[in-house]
Amino acid sequence: MNSVAIIIPIFNEQNTILKIAKSSSKYGTLVCINDGSTDNSANILQENGFFVKSHSKNLGYEAALNTGFIEASKLKFDIVVTMDADGQHNPFLVKGFIDKIKEGCDVALGIRSEIPRFSEKLFAFYSRARFNIVDPCCGLKAYRMSVFMDKGSFDKYKTIGTELAFFSVHNRYKIGQLPFNVENRHDESRFGSKIQANTKILLAIVRSIVNNSKIINKRITKIK
Repeated sequence: MNSVAIIIPIFNEQNTILKIAKSSSKYGTLVCINDGSTDNSANILQENGFFVKSHSKNLGYEAALNTGFIEASKLKFDIVVTMDADGQHNPFLVKGFIDKIKEGCDVALGIRSEIPRFSEKLFAFYSRARFNIVDPCCGLKAYRMSVFMDKGSFDKYKTIGTELAFFSVHNRYKIGQLPFNVENRHDESRFGSKIQANTKILLAIVRSIVNNSKIINKRITKIK
């Protein structure tokens, strides 16, 4: 059986994190990244025996996932699953994503039943038209560790955790996509207010377009 790491970025999610941690740990080893929480999230996890790596201050979603992937690579896991700690991802879904990798996919991407923000819908429109990725901002994803090792990083450009997925398309890795029903969020969004969240995601779209264009231009140059 391949070893599985489940990376969960955490920012002030003491109301949901223990239930999620206990349920998801049935499917792999948790790598919890406490991204500068000011509540009791980290203590709750540590008191219950879960691995927690903490940032001294809030560095953001992408930085938390970057840290998680680095820790998972050090521990030599074969498969990495990313999921959110706000209660929207039912932990029982994790098994389906792991199975997708074991069946031969290199990357498994979630498709939420509802995409809440205008900016995320715009990102999805671009991603679907350009890469046939239906829901790039979905936090529930799975990867072979070899994909991460090939790239050498998870997300350098602050693209809401989408950079490694787009890299996978560019490099012709096999990608599967799994639809699932989103559950109600139990805490505030880690991206802040509606305006802050939409601004952050719109900037991520611009960064993604620029980065993807650079990759395509490099390939055209090499062909010439």
